[in-house]
Parts: sequence; C-alpha cells; structure tokens
Amino acid sequence: MTAITKQELKETLETAIERRSCNYVNSYAISFCWQTDNTNAEDDVDHFQSFLITLGLHTAEECVILEDDKTPAWTVADKLVAIMKNAHSSPGASIVFVHYAGHGMKDEFGELVFTSGSGQSFRVYAAFFHLSVNTSPYLDDASEVDMVFIFDSFGCATQELTPRKRVVEVLAAMDVQDATVSAPTDRRSVTAKLAGEVTRRKRAGAEFVELAEVIATLRAISPQEKPTHTVALGGQSICLPLRTNRSGRPANTLSTWTPKLTAVFSVHIFDQFSQDDIDELIAWIRQLSRKTSIQLVRLYETNSMCLIFEADYAIYTKLAGLRGIGLICETTNGNLLHQDQTPLHNSDLSSDEKAL
Repeated sequence: MTAITKQELKETLETAIERRSCNYVNSYAISFCWQTDNTNAEDDVDHFQSFLITLGLHTAEECVILEDDKTPAWTVADKLVAIMKNAHSSPGASIVFVHYAGHGMKDEFGELVFTSGSGQSFRVYAAFFHLSVNTSPYLDDASEVDMVFIFDSFGCATQELTPRKRVVEVLAAMDVQDATVSAPTDRRSVTAKLAGEVTRRKRAGAEFVELAEVIATLRAISPQEKPTHTVALGGQSICLPLRTNRSGRPANTLSTWTPKLTAVFSVHIFDQFSQDDIDELIAWIRQLSRKTSIQLVRLYETNSMCLIFEADYAIYTKLAGLRGIGLICETTNGNLLHQDQTPLHNSDLSSDEKAL
C-alpha cells in the first residue's frame, strides 16, 4: 500500500471539507452522443438540458457524432477545445459542463473507451481528460475555468496531491471497474437522476447544491447501479446556487431530504507517530468535525501508520484516487457497535470457544 505524509493528509482534508465558493460569470455546456445509438441517448440529452436550466445555467450545444465520422476523437476534442477557449478568454470565472450519453467499455489496454452502436469509438482520456486536467495544453492553474464531466456510461479518473486552483469533476453512471458489460442499461439514467435530485432540492428550498453531495444521495437510494463521483483536479466539489430561497429564512440542510451515506476509509501515512503526535492529530480532527461529519475511529502502527476514518461519503469522494487512501465500506446504517461496548478479548472466551 502506498502512503502519504501527515502534512499531505492535513492539506487534502482541509481542502475537501471547505465549500468551493465561486461566482461563475460564464457557463458553457455541450452534450455528445452517437448517431448510431441504441441507448435512448436523446432522452438523456433532454434530461441534461433540464439539469442546466434548473441550475440557472446556459443550455448545452448538442453534438451528434455522425455514423460516417472516421475520426470521432478529433470531432469531440475539437468541440471541447473551442468551448474551453471561449471559457478561458471570457472575463471572470467560467464553468463548463461536458455530457456524454451512450455505451462505454474497457479496451484491451484497460482504458475507458466510448463506443457507438456501429463500432465507432474514442478513448476518453485522450479526448477529454488530456485536454482539461493539470497536463492540459490549453488551461493552466491560473485559468478561472472549472469543468464537470457527466458520463451516462462508465467513468474513471484519478487525482494528484498537488494543490490546484481549478476543479475538474467526473460524475458517471458506474465506475469503469464494474465494466463487465456495456453501460448504460434500460434503468433510469444517471442524467435523469441528477436532474430529478437537483429539482427536488430546489423545490425544497435549498439555496445551493454541491455535486458530491448529490451523488452521495443517489448512491444511498440506488439499489443496484450506483453513480460515481471523482475529483480529477482541485480536491473540492463544485457548489452552485439555486437562488430560490428569498424569504430570509435559513436554507434547508441536507438532512431534510437525504439519507446519510457514510464512508469508512483507510489512510496510510509514512510518518511514525509519537504519543504527542497522536494527541495533536486527535485535536486537529476534532476541529475538523466542527465543520463536517468526520471522525478518526482507529489508528494502527504497521510499516506505516494506518488511520481509519468515518466521514460523509461526499468527503471521501474528494479524496478517492489519491495514493494511500482506500475505501473500506459505505453504509447508511452507521456503526452497529456502541462506543461503550467493550471489544471481545480472548480471555472472555470459554475453553470450547478458544479451541475453535
């Protein structure tokens, strides 16, 4: 297991729990689907437009990749570069939404590929992520351009520990690691779920919506195909205003309309801890817990220090993909052992039980 340093843990956690406050002056969006599609992608495009309208953003350009297109990757990349160029050159902060509806699969090299019903395809990293993340030849860290990819298909992305000012997020119907069959199925699409959840929150009087929290809610209520959320760049999730609550009353909290999804995850740290280090870490976690739901539940000394955390799932997804961090489980039920329960020791067992 790879590991991080204690300082890297502090920086990433502190970044993850902070709401990303950004007043976007400009919004851009584009939706891609295939002409030879058999996944009802046109319905997902409509849901995507509804999602944008509910958020008060500009509607999306709709790009249908034609059946006779011999270079679909270039078609997609050219469209994306044009939007990124407009976003970068516009004064003020910009947000860009990129939507795809259709089939996805892993190729023979394990890379995520989007495919048409007639065999056309393009690699997702080359067409999308190479152009938008930290290696982007078009956007540097000073660019005021945040990006959200919504894949009504499989999705995957990793992130790095280097602090970045820009944010790039990926929301998808399923993780590519679950890609045993092409996605999506005939069940309700992730785009429809997103549009429905944002509309529900707006009607409930929410003043803002954070994308990581929306996905956490959808995972909690989705019995089978669980949507995924990854922060590919920036360590935070985009938070957008809904601008509906003008009554002067406090905004509704998430607990008003969502089941709580908790993530239990491990963090491996290079540093060896003294008792003073442990006491300082516990005090720091308590400070964090005043802002969000997070607690350190176990600490083990192995070849590295192994920390076990419980936190809102939306916090975990902002850390997922970083080295040294791994998900143990997610649950809506919480810890079934009460804090005052004493662990069962060997000395508590009968002689027959010890022999088992």
